[in-house]
Amino acid sequence: YSRFYNVGFFIDAAQGQNLYGCCSEGGTNYGVILAGGQTNVVANHWNENTNGVIFKNSLKENGSGGTTPEAGQFNILKDVPRFGINVVMDTGFYNIVENTFLQGTNTISSNCDNAVMTNVVFAAGASIVDSGKASHLEYRDNGYNDYSFIYSTTNAQGAGARLTAAGSTVYLKNLYSNITLTFPPFDGSISSSGIFRPSTDNTLSLGTGSNRWSVVYAGTGTINTSDAREKQDIQSLNDAEKRVAVAIKGLIKKFKFKDAVATKNTGARIHVGVIAQDVAAAFRAEGLDPDNYGIFCYDEWSAKDAEIDKDGVVIVPARVAGNRYGVRYEELLCFIMAAV
Repeated sequence: YSRFYNVGFFIDAAQGQNLYGCCSEGGTNYGVILAGGQTNVVANHWNENTNGVIFKNSLKENGSGGTTPEAGQFNILKDVPRFGINVVMDTGFYNIVENTFLQGTNTISSNCDNAVMTNVVFAAGASIVDSGKASHLEYRDNGYNDYSFIYSTTNAQGAGARLTAAGSTVYLKNLYSNITLTFPPFDGSISSSGIFRPSTDNTLSLGTGSNRWSVVYAGTGTINTSDAREKQDIQSLNDAEKRVAVAIKGLIKKFKFKDAVATKNTGARIHVGVIAQDVAAAFRAEGLDPDNYGIFCYDEWSAKDAEIDKDGVVIVPARVAGNRYGVRYEELLCFIMAAV
């Protein structure tokens, strides 16, 4: 027990020394200094000093006769789950902090290689400033509310990834680009052969009307179900439908997409196809309802507020209400061919 000292406990150039159940309070400097040495352990430490534990160079000359103080290796602070301290890693190789409740600003300097923080909990307002080399940080945030993982070679708050959970939704955020991958309740799997698949058949869509994939690259075309055992009301096209097919054949046009023109200007390429609204009008001209045919597609979506985590960071951007028309081209082409 150390009280009213600038440094509560000092371990200098030791090997395999253990400091358990220590308490330092009331001082103005450091609760524990781990200076140089190897595999020294500080556990169950109560600290009330300005700084909790510092990892730094030994004040002694190195063991090879030189005068440059040696940095510590594999020194450990662990099992401080309740009272809370901050950590300063000034130098060292593989400084390790685990199962510890952190307060205030915790720093890892550029003189630290492969600093490790595992299962550390942040008090409100606590942070890590990581300038170390290949630091590996795993921590729980603000009283076990969520779990975060960061792997950083520069700054923990500016590079790496963060994994959080809210209810049944999981968010994986790239801290460098601020792009978030959202995992809603999803029952899927990756097979032993590397196949990504849903666990239930024919129930989930890839993309939505408001959030589309830009391009799908594949070695072959998609396989659509065409099993007679799964179809009913199988009939040939009637005369009115054939007239619609002929009309649609005359509606095929070339065009450019507006978003491509906005980004590529004159480099935007020419596409060939139909206009969904023209297809719908061709059906209606023959007294047919386009919504009865899978050829014609229409999607609309409501506005949605942005999803924000407890730190005020936007996880999912806000969405404005909108709608969009489309067609299933594989069916459209079959439809036209039936009237040729």
